Amino acid sequence: MDVRVEKRDKVTLVGMEIKTYGIMKKGEPNTIPGLWEEFNQVADQIPNLVAEYEGYGLIEFPKGWQLGNRFIYTAGMAVSDASGVPEGMVVKEIPEQEYAVVRYKGPLKDIGKGFNYFYNEWLPHSDYQKSGAFEYEYYGPDFKGDDPDSVLEVLFQVTKK
Repeated sequence: MDVRVEKRDKVTLVGMEIKTYGIMKKGEPNTIPGLWEEFNQVADQIPNLVAEYEGYGLIEFPKGWQLGNRFIYTAGMAVSDASGVPEGMVVKEIPEQEYAVVRYKGPLKDIGKGFNYFYNEWLPHSDYQKSGAFEYEYYGPDFKGDDPDSVLEVLFQVTKK
């Protein structure tokens, strides 16, 4: 997997959020795939989109969060102006800052490999430490769902050690 550290611009998202434990069995309430299914049915109602076919999965960890606890996941799209937000949707800001960008290639169902690589392989051997209480997924033009050639990015807030 490829990892690079780069500064990214601020992004304003409009989307839908849930509190979840992350990987859960299909059919359970508050699953990330279930949220994306629901969001994709209404995403065309969002005004002022920056790009029609780009998505973001924002993962926010509450203060004191530990592995196994719930977190907030937002499925959203970038907007140039957050006015006119459809009912039932939220506005979130991803700040401009430095991120470790993990380029993951493979089926969406194996996205956990990108997170595992960052935490267990790259981060311990890098000159960086994780900072901040969120991370996010970027689904750009090369994203193709569960196609083995699908590409997405997982971004982690980092600072120099």
